[in-house]
Amino acid sequence: MGACPLCDGTEAPVLFAAPDRLHETPGEFTYRRCAACRTVYQDPRVVGEDLPLCYPGEYGTHVTPPPVSADGATRAGLRELRGAVQAAVQGRPAAGGLGWAGRLLAGNRAVRERAFGGLRDELLPRRPGTPRALDVGCGAGELLARLRLAGYDAQGVEWDPAAAEVGRRTSGCPVQTGDFRAVDLPAGSFDLVVLSHVFEHLDDPRGALRRIHELLAPGGRAVLLYPNPESLGARVFGSAWFNWDPPRHLVIPPGRALAAAARRAGLAVVRLSSAAPNVVSDFRHSRAVRAGLTGERLRRPPRAVWDAVGARAEGALRSAGMLAGEEVVLVLQREG
Repeated sequence: MGACPLCDGTEAPVLFAAPDRLHETPGEFTYRRCAACRTVYQDPRVVGEDLPLCYPGEYGTHVTPPPVSADGATRAGLRELRGAVQAAVQGRPAAGGLGWAGRLLAGNRAVRERAFGGLRDELLPRRPGTPRALDVGCGAGELLARLRLAGYDAQGVEWDPAAAEVGRRTSGCPVQTGDFRAVDLPAGSFDLVVLSHVFEHLDDPRGALRRIHELLAPGGRAVLLYPNPESLGARVFGSAWFNWDPPRHLVIPPGRALAAAARRAGLAVVRLSSAAPNVVSDFRHSRAVRAGLTGERLRRPPRAVWDAVGARAEGALRSAGMLAGEEVVLVLQREG
């Protein structure tokens, strides 16, 4: 590589070298940590034409997800209340007592998410109308289906043809095949661009940020979700942290470093935080990596009480305002 792909820093000592324990791709893969911005990146990097070998048929994006449907609200009154919450979130509150109840309930994140079929809060449509959403790296289409259910005019991009076909079938949304930086997409037209555990697979983070800026409509938002290289799990397990996932993860920046790069690309930072949606599972899998498990045994590791203990410790750090969660959550906005 010769330099950090995020900041061009040239001082980057080796952090670790490891094999692909999950899917057992041949070889050992070396990762460095940039001394300037602390981005962790693969160096030397798998060449582009060999990347498909790192994503075998059992990789998660190829697996058909369960059907996505609206949650609960089978009775008319509950449907009306759900609609009132949705209206409050979108800035078009209903009138009367129902509108008051909707505004009150919309103050609770869990209620907001449930009202939109389980879509996470950062992705909710917060404007009236039918906003346009682009799911980059949509895989088998589960998130794409949730975006459509929440009221978006949603479409996806997926570089793997087999996963793209599954995504079209399961989401009912259009999915283009290819790299989102190169496929034909209308510039300045998306109200939401989401990369959910995709950014770490890209070889050019700065080019990706510029492309996101190009695709967003003025006032549109991008949501980037990816593994946090400065999480408690990464610190505790070191090279055995499951979310390094060599060789598939190429560039993993700390949240603050990526936020700074986003600003340089012309994007405003709305929110930077960390989350831990699967922290118990992450700790369990990391413990299995440290124990030397591979393949199917690593995909289904045994449970232990220490996984829940680690999850509680990470939760306490997050509650104290530290960016210690297993997942970086970066919300960006194109101004203008």
